[in-house]
Amino acid sequence: MPVWQEFYLAYRHKGIEVVTVSVDAQGVSKVRPYLDAAAATYLTLLDELNGLGSLFNFMAVPNCILIDERGVVEYRKYGGFDIREDSFKNVVLGWAERRPTQDSPINEGAETSTSKRKTTADRYFRVGVDLYKQGRVKAALEQWKKGCSVEPANWVIRKQIWAVEHPEKFYHGLVDHCWQQKQVDKSV
Repeated sequence: MPVWQEFYLAYRHKGIEVVTVSVDAQGVSKVRPYLDAAAATYLTLLDELNGLGSLFNFMAVPNCILIDERGVVEYRKYGGFDIREDSFKNVVLGWAERRPTQDSPINEGAETSTSKRKTTADRYFRVGVDLYKQGRVKAALEQWKKGCSVEPANWVIRKQIWAVEHPEKFYHGLVDHCWQQKQVDKSV
């Protein structure tokens, strides 16, 4: 988030807005410390129900979607986007400068259609969120695990399970990406 704050401060004078979206079923209390630490002045939204995942058909985060002033999606990368990596940073900076970038496919990582499995998994996810908000954590986890069994490649749902079962890997200081990678390796 601090890198996005730096980008926003450098380019807002050109009319560029940064909007980040946290997909987190546990709510704003889990997101707020990261926003505060980054001193974020750009807009951040909370997508507890993974509505964007359904709309844009992604099953992993972090993502990047660059949209021009007419609302046209000019670039998208689903899963694994990290602006700290030079290749991704160059895409974003090139886009911001309105320079064509090398190696910037518009649909990288995008699915072409929503599968029945993903739709079913998304439904389990939303039911799980409702249960979680009612304080029925065990029932929510059961629904999310059903969603993962239907759509094993849905890392958005899988990360919600991990975050509830292992909050220390997500909400205490830095997110433990090494631990997450080990979980992914076990699953594949």
